[in-house]
Amino acid sequence: ACFAAFCAAPAVRARAPPRTRPAGCPEHLKNDPSEDVRRSVANNLNDISKDHPQVVIDTLRRWQAEDSPEMRALIAHALRTLIKAGNPDALALLGYGAAGRVIVGKLQVEPEVIAIGESLTLTFEVQSTADVPQDLMIDYILHLAGAKGKPRSKVFKLAKRTLAPGERTAIRKVHSFKPVTTRNYYPGPHAIEVQINGAVCGRVEFTLI
Repeated sequence: ACFAAFCAAPAVRARAPPRTRPAGCPEHLKNDPSEDVRRSVANNLNDISKDHPQVVIDTLRRWQAEDSPEMRALIAHALRTLIKAGNPDALALLGYGAAGRVIVGKLQVEPEVIAIGESLTLTFEVQSTADVPQDLMIDYILHLAGAKGKPRSKVFKLAKRTLAPGERTAIRKVHSFKPVTTRNYYPGPHAIEVQINGAVCGRVEFTLI
């Protein structure tokens, strides 16, 4: 009954008024033995984070004291929107607190002119310039030409790496520009930015025709 009320309660849905912590059942359900219940808690916190990120971050900081594999999974799932946005507090909760000390090189896309429906290959290298090993969350931001010329962007996950001092890692990603039900593509100038631990570290441009 509590789970059903939690899922339906507008007080814990996105677009709710800001609070110092989410109201209702999440506090009682975060350690529920059912993975489905815990995942629903995480989904609702992710919704709330779109309007009230600090409320969710503060809540998850408290919950993080109850260290367990289940809690770590809940926190990671609840933070997925903030992580994609490069929120530094969210990254810190997952162990990516410091800005990456890196050099991004050999950044390129092939081809540089691509037709809608085809695929593009993104490649680059990341080299650590830190004096100690560092954890890196590597994403890319796709900047798209939108309908009626209005630009838009979307963050895609790439890789997680732990690099020793001076170590390099090569990244390769094939991105399809075949239209799907949730995403249309439009001709015009586009760009990809490499994002590491929430910071943009390189940019390359291409054209979609």
